[in-house]
Amino acid sequence: MAKQLEFIDDKVRETIARREIGEFLHRDDLTIYPMKRAISGTYRNSVPKSGTILELRVDVDGRRPQNRLSGDFFLQIEFSFGNWGIIKPFRFELHQKSFIVESFTNTTAGGQSVLRGTIKYYDDPTITDEEVEVNIPRVNIFSKPANAAVKIYKAGVLKETYCCAKISEYYRTVNLEIDRYQGTSYPPTAKKDVAPCPSDLTGTINTEQVFKNAGIDITVNEDDVLNDPDSGDIYTNWDEAELHQLMEDNFDRFGNRLQWNVYGVVVPKFGDPGYDSGYYGTMFDWGGWQIGDTFLRQGLAIAEDAIKGRSQGTLYDNADKKNRLLLQTFCHEIGHAFNLPHSWQRTSNPDSASESFMNYPWGYTGGTGGETQFWTNFRWEFDDDELLWMRHANRKDVIFGGHDWIGDNLIHFTEPEYNMENMPLELEVRGKDLFRFAEPVRLELKLKNVSTETAQVINHLQPEDNVVKLYIKRPDGEHVKYIAPVRRLRSTDEMVSLRPGESLYESVLLSYGARGAQFTEPGEYLVRAYYGGEGGFVMSKALRIRIAAPHSVSEEELAHIMFDHRVAKFIYFRGGHRYPQMVSTLQEAADKFMADSPETCHQLQAVLGRHFSRDYKRLITKEGKRVLSVEKGNMKKAIKYMSDALETLPQTGKSALDNITYNRVTHRLIDCLQAHNGKPRIASRLEESLNYLKSNQVTPKVVTDYEKTIKQIEAKESVKV
Repeated sequence: MAKQLEFIDDKVRETIARREIGEFLHRDDLTIYPMKRAISGTYRNSVPKSGTILELRVDVDGRRPQNRLSGDFFLQIEFSFGNWGIIKPFRFELHQKSFIVESFTNTTAGGQSVLRGTIKYYDDPTITDEEVEVNIPRVNIFSKPANAAVKIYKAGVLKETYCCAKISEYYRTVNLEIDRYQGTSYPPTAKKDVAPCPSDLTGTINTEQVFKNAGIDITVNEDDVLNDPDSGDIYTNWDEAELHQLMEDNFDRFGNRLQWNVYGVVVPKFGDPGYDSGYYGTMFDWGGWQIGDTFLRQGLAIAEDAIKGRSQGTLYDNADKKNRLLLQTFCHEIGHAFNLPHSWQRTSNPDSASESFMNYPWGYTGGTGGETQFWTNFRWEFDDDELLWMRHANRKDVIFGGHDWIGDNLIHFTEPEYNMENMPLELEVRGKDLFRFAEPVRLELKLKNVSTETAQVINHLQPEDNVVKLYIKRPDGEHVKYIAPVRRLRSTDEMVSLRPGESLYESVLLSYGARGAQFTEPGEYLVRAYYGGEGGFVMSKALRIRIAAPHSVSEEELAHIMFDHRVAKFIYFRGGHRYPQMVSTLQEAADKFMADSPETCHQLQAVLGRHFSRDYKRLITKEGKRVLSVEKGNMKKAIKYMSDALETLPQTGKSALDNITYNRVTHRLIDCLQAHNGKPRIASRLEESLNYLKSNQVTPKVVTDYEKTIKQIEAKESVKV
């Protein structure tokens, strides 16, 4: 019937509808008062050639109205190339500015809605004298949507008028491209009535329906199944470097532009390199500063086996419950791609009791039932703050590839110093006072229980895990938040117990963020860390470090290499085959600049050793199909570079690596020696590392673990003899 009604007038439509409904109700005398079509949605004017385009979003009725108007202005430019033999003109749009109307009057007059309010421009809040008036005729539900007449007034004087056709019932239009690894599934359809759940929910839901319910017209394109039938490697475990390279290689719509296209992938497991059962999802994109990809937030992934392996009483004890968590996690990561923070981490209205996709079920604080209570209340919705953001925030903040969300003015995060008394936990940022120019800046975080009671804490101190945030004051006075290229979704209910006086430690590489290099200018920097969330946080004192000025042409040459986006990515991911030419460049640099910049070169050796120590998955084309292949590691080179990286500096007798990194490189080296049949060297290498770490006053637990491992190895060797 809908197809037929498209070509007849409103009166005939009403007559047909009245007859059909009357027959349905067995009534001949039925009086019908036609329902009015909702006016909410997106409106856009057309421009024949060049000119200004207004894309207006009206959100006053329909599903979960947020009572806002918002819009974007574009400049459409058309070029005519007739003299070059090109028949069709070339046309493009340039985004100019975004605005929102937070408060307006809504009256009905002459059969139309009249909306009027003050415009707030996101990028120029000083403009306060402009108003918009929107007139939309109210038509019945069987009629085509009416056009919106839009008038812009400045200081009460009419400035611009637009006639905007309704182009969508939704507020944004998005394409989601999904790949999956063999054996996993595309994000499944989930049952809404799987207990525990709200008692009135029935039916099923999928990714597309979730976002359409939020006002986002999303098209889900289920694309490639990634496999290699000729390989015996099952490829179940993926690290972040491999996922990032997969996005860059296999995202069909990948482009160096702002776009409403986003890439998702489903793999069995995540790890770096070992499988981490609590690592469920990630939103990632280097972007920000590399040539050919200057934009952010284009890739996301979930680990199906890890998610389905979650165990919490009876919450996930059958396939339907596992699918529920799988879909919730996937939509959570898409929310991050829209630049949504976790519900408890947003600047305005932080809420760990939110029953939203952007909360963790295991972090839910509403009611007394914890994770069970979350599912009991979860209605497959985003909360109002999140709907406002996705529908009406500044386009550059929301669109994939746009701004990274940082909240309000950051000055108060780095200064002044605060005196926080009676805190049960103490957070400290530690590191060298002075770093060479272009030397990777690694700092150590220490979280200590300073109370007299055992404390339960989350053992995730890397900024990628969203528990710790780091803020930097630069030499020019600018304050920035460190934004990691990767954001992980991890199970935060896996707590560890810290007895009084005990501490957790982590080494954090701060040199390279999603937006670029963090320490490109010589001078003094302040770094401060925050641990926790809405329920309370622990703040460190600001650490003062200095980046030295380059003292030679040689050091400038090395800096040129180190600030290259390809090298930065290689160092951040600790290897990868995205840029194979960079491997040889860094090998040469580690030798060439050792005398002048030993600290930087030893760090390069550690990364090169890590790179050569493992296999990497990558896509290749085989018989016209994209399949996975493995780039094998090189144990001989891995052992050489990691052994060299552990050498101490002759000037100081210290390693260029901090204690945590030194310890990790040692254990990685031991694994390589075992794989390379270098067992006679294992005990001596461990002894050497143990003596060094003892001299640097590492914790007794580290010493005990080393001594225990050495005894086990010596015992095995004596049995063989």
